[in-house]
Amino acid sequence: MSPYVPWRDAWERAHYGPRGFYREYANPEQHFRTAVMDSSSRISLIFEEVRHQYQRIGKPKDFTVLDAGSGNARLHHELTSLITQHELPWHIRSHNFPDGDLREIQSFGGAGVVIAHELLDDIPCTIAELNEDLLPVRIGVDPLTGHEIVWGELTAQETAWLIRWWPATVSLARREIGITRDQLWAKLLGLFDTGCAIMIDYCTTFGERASGQFDAGTLIGYQNGRATRPIPDSSMNITAHVSIESLIELAAQLGKPAPEVRRESVHSDFHWLVQPL
Repeated sequence: MSPYVPWRDAWERAHYGPRGFYREYANPEQHFRTAVMDSSSRISLIFEEVRHQYQRIGKPKDFTVLDAGSGNARLHHELTSLITQHELPWHIRSHNFPDGDLREIQSFGGAGVVIAHELLDDIPCTIAELNEDLLPVRIGVDPLTGHEIVWGELTAQETAWLIRWWPATVSLARREIGITRDQLWAKLLGLFDTGCAIMIDYCTTFGERASGQFDAGTLIGYQNGRATRPIPDSSMNITAHVSIESLIELAAQLGKPAPEVRRESVHSDFHWLVQPL
């Protein structure tokens, strides 16, 4: 039997399967760090954004803050402290994958803000490559060694997503298809009736992708605090950048207001997407 499986399937099992990375490692932060794990100043910025959104919608009596994909819970704990300090009548909740599949979370309704900090780049997605005719093909991987092969054709939906969001450039260029991230973002946008969804993550822009800037792809592993070759054997955290424009268009299709997009600096690929609900 061939050991190879499509990258998305291997990644899914390696992260969230019965013996996956997020089940086997009680302290995954030993392998990777997110910005909020090391920065109270970033948490303060997030708090101020949430307070702005709370004021924007009229300071409702019942207001929930959801930390989606809460990592080591530092964001949750420091936000709790700030909420208490400012005597704000907010409820704060967190939901991580060990608490159940975040992609199946049910709507809360009412008013609130959902924070997706370095969440979407952790969501497994299809990995593709352009062949000699610049046609995208699915890539398979051996989960134990990381060795790759051409697996087969993409679905019509995956091909359409690439045509729309990541045009062909040169043969052997890598592609990460963001459909699964779009689907989770749509879920998060439906959790509250009013309020805001905030995505803070490593992203690529359409111009960068179309110019070939990310033709090597962004798929990477983090193990023992260092970036490493991604191998979906459950021993490491695996991420790939988020395609930000597809999230923006999805929200527009759902009838949401225009979002605010921020880039932390000219040379940074870290973005904020603040989407009113």
